[in-house]
Amino acid sequence: MPQPRPEWVVISTAPPSAGGHEADYVEMLIGALVRSGATARHVALPRPPPYPRRGPPLLRRARSAWARARRLAAYAGLFQGGGGRCYVLHSAGYLEVEAALLAFRGQGRLKVILRWGHDGDPARRGQAARVLGRAGPAVDLYADTEELAEELRPLTRRPIAVAPVPAEPAASTWSSARPARVGYFGAMRRSKGFEKTPAIFTELERLQPDAQGLVQAYAHPDDAPDPALAAARKALRALGVEVVDRFLERSAFRREMERCAAIVLPYDSEIYRTGSSGIFVAAVASGLGAVVPAGTWMAREAERAQLSRVRAAPPRPNRAPGRKRCEAPCKSGKPLSNLRRLSSPGSPATVRTVSFARSGRQPTSRSDAAVFDHRDRRGDRARR
Repeated sequence: MPQPRPEWVVISTAPPSAGGHEADYVEMLIGALVRSGATARHVALPRPPPYPRRGPPLLRRARSAWARARRLAAYAGLFQGGGGRCYVLHSAGYLEVEAALLAFRGQGRLKVILRWGHDGDPARRGQAARVLGRAGPAVDLYADTEELAEELRPLTRRPIAVAPVPAEPAASTWSSARPARVGYFGAMRRSKGFEKTPAIFTELERLQPDAQGLVQAYAHPDDAPDPALAAARKALRALGVEVVDRFLERSAFRREMERCAAIVLPYDSEIYRTGSSGIFVAAVASGLGAVVPAGTWMAREAERAQLSRVRAAPPRPNRAPGRKRCEAPCKSGKPLSNLRRLSSPGSPATVRTVSFARSGRQPTSRSDAAVFDHRDRRGDRARR
């Protein structure tokens, strides 16, 4: 008699009402679980309190201890009585992952999908090693790119598998009636190159005067105010770029993205060397063109999957403010010039199926089946 499949609980710190691609990722993950025959639900824990960075050292330590105690209690309450369940924690920082690992006592299984590396920084490397060292036998570790898995594997004796972004295969939503509109989507962060967007759209206007600009960007609740980012938002409005500066629920987010023919992702090439991008996944799944930094996971995936409407731009240092900041996406191969073709109404939409999986593998879907296996996988180390 077959055993009943366990209940899956997808954990995040972003409620569905937050919208944007974080909520999109949760829905994609739950959809992949349901397609695998499992039952799944989403639990949004309250957003973790910020760890204090200012004030007397003793007070900072006391506040940090209080914040950690609250997170431990939140996870302990979630895991209580969870025998037989499978929990999935994704996209969390290392302090958040550590709280979950400390609270988990083997009630079922816990699968942690890691998205952040250490970028060679000794302090971050030490933090990652300490946190990964807390993974017990009932914990399965994953990274969402092979590059990130390779970076993290030397830090732990536990195996780290690959859990690609669980994008559901979908037909392109491309329409030849789309206007020449280019978009930028995501958080207002330097790591995502938001401060470069005024120069990018200025250059785009020079190259293609009939092109329209659309920016959907929000101030992330975990970030401190940044005058340079606020100035960039003001400059975009002065250029006549349409700016949507708030979270969007999933359907609204997709509607805004599908108004575009192409998007720009001027992300930090070092951070995204191993990191994935939900915005990139959503764009190519919708048939949009894209300009991405060379040397990143996005560029490698585009090359591997032969995405004909993705252009890679070599990163260049920002030598001066303003227009010079646009040099990275404007040089070598002129990928922005190619947006005249990528964003033209008559442009073809040749976007092949993207597996977002480990190199050399041809999975039947874009989700790594190993993530959806609830069995004890302690013996897997021998085969990796």
